[in-house]
Amino acid sequence: MKEKFYLTEGDKQGATWRKLSVELQRRLDDVRVRNDASQSEESTAMIRGEIRCLKALLALSKPPRASLDGNE
Repeated sequence: MKEKFYLTEGDKQGATWRKLSVELQRRLDDVRVRNDASQSEESTAMIRGEIRCLKALLALSKPPRASLDGNE
């Protein structure tokens, strides 16, 4: 079974992660504003994909959740 990747408490306290998480959050906020504007379906799909990626990167600071069926 592949172990999920996440940041340790020490990692989250580092200057690099602090700077990176601020920048990721800034970009997420910007992309969400773009998503609120009228867009084509294709553009909306691309923006939503970008939002998912940014949120996934920010979620690295959260410990992985155990699944109820034990498969994760």
